[in-house]
Amino acid sequence: MNKSRNILKEEGVSIQFLDFLTDPIIKIDNKFHLVYVNPSFCSFIGYKESELLEKPFLDFIRKEERLKFRLKLSSQIEPLKEFTIEINLLHNLEYSLSCGLLIQPIENNKTFSFLIKVSFNSANRFPKKLYENLIAIFPLPIALINDNYNFENCNQILNSLLNYKKEELLGRDPLDLGLFNLNSKEKVINSLKNLLNGKKAKPISIQIKPNKKEPIWVEMESSIICLDNKLYIQSVFTDINEKIKAKGQIEELTKFKKQLLSRTSHELKTPLISIKGFSNLLLELYSNRFSKNIISIIQEIKNGSEKLENTIDMILKTTFYDSKKTKFKPQKEDLAFLIRFTLKELRGVYTSRDIKVNLNIHEKMETHFEKEQIYEAFSNLFINAVKYSPPNTEVEIRSEIRDNSYIISIKDQGIGLTKQEVSKIFKPFGKIERYGNGWDLEVGGSGLGLYIAKKIIKLHKGKIWVESEGRERGSIFYFSLPVIQ
Repeated sequence: MNKSRNILKEEGVSIQFLDFLTDPIIKIDNKFHLVYVNPSFCSFIGYKESELLEKPFLDFIRKEERLKFRLKLSSQIEPLKEFTIEINLLHNLEYSLSCGLLIQPIENNKTFSFLIKVSFNSANRFPKKLYENLIAIFPLPIALINDNYNFENCNQILNSLLNYKKEELLGRDPLDLGLFNLNSKEKVINSLKNLLNGKKAKPISIQIKPNKKEPIWVEMESSIICLDNKLYIQSVFTDINEKIKAKGQIEELTKFKKQLLSRTSHELKTPLISIKGFSNLLLELYSNRFSKNIISIIQEIKNGSEKLENTIDMILKTTFYDSKKTKFKPQKEDLAFLIRFTLKELRGVYTSRDIKVNLNIHEKMETHFEKEQIYEAFSNLFINAVKYSPPNTEVEIRSEIRDNSYIISIKDQGIGLTKQEVSKIFKPFGKIERYGNGWDLEVGGSGLGLYIAKKIIKLHKGKIWVESEGRERGSIFYFSLPVIQ
């Protein structure tokens, strides 16, 4: 036992992980001797660990298939890629078990060995007595349902989960025990219908009501199994109660955060209108009565209120696009016209920084979109390129058609992005701070513009991304919209 674990330690295999896997796992050396077996494999084949270690694995394979196994392993050593083989293993009770082996060759000090995962074939026909022994030691709750849809068998872990004794379950219909609410009951019925119609039943999350206990959440995965030439439904359960609770708490916190942002923003906007309005009034009506110093202070108040108003507007837009109530009514529009119109509107933004714009797009690009939203998305991307570019540089805007999409690129000659910055640039408040880090670009902004742009493009079934070769290599922002067929 210690010897097998020492071998695995030398090769960096996590013994604790393999020991606790429910899948049978073994390791054989280059002479096909067993050097490691996990508890699941021992239970599966009906031998103790001491009866397996250092024994030839071929002894546990049906005689007619031993040569096939040797030849398969010998031919698959190089390259070191995993491969599969179907084989029949011999149980201690002399049963033949049809199995699939997933085999990973391992090289250590020019010596080859094999790590093997054993899996049941879907068409396995197990002796019922063997199956009863297996589920008794199975680490998860498991139920066996017969053709009358009654409990045929179950293990002690399921009894504990449902708070019923085994004799109270056997012969009873699970749907008649009051275990499921209406929604969960419907999920269970649909899952079993799919299974009986020959489809693979996907795991389903359901709520069950144990006897005299509070409801809990479980994941149920069902399959067909044949025991003594008779078909049964096997259902395995996983307790996900804590996971569902945590998910609910996160959803509540997210909802609270959105409500707080929205309500706070509205509350801030009311006094802000007064501050901005009275600042304008003072400058327009009484500027001749104030000294230059007082006028400068009032101007700072006005500029600060405008900046705060823009930030509040961005926060409100973020909560709007995060909500599921976003109204979306796209129409057939010309994207090329919108881009040219937007650049005309923003001419003052880039000329004030002596930025040259090189426009190279299709004459016409018809697609479906909401003008106001795409105007905002493109504006955010373009202004971002201008703000983070040094004066007297160029921003290039190009279009291409690829994979039935118009792809717009906005290339700047600015600071560029690191890999870490690329990963968070489209997240809320993902603004990259430049000033004070060796780049003299003090740029205002809420850090929400690119996040909003991403939300808008996704809403239009497009994609948005950025590429950069690193610091001082510039950046290229892309977005795509589907071409009208």
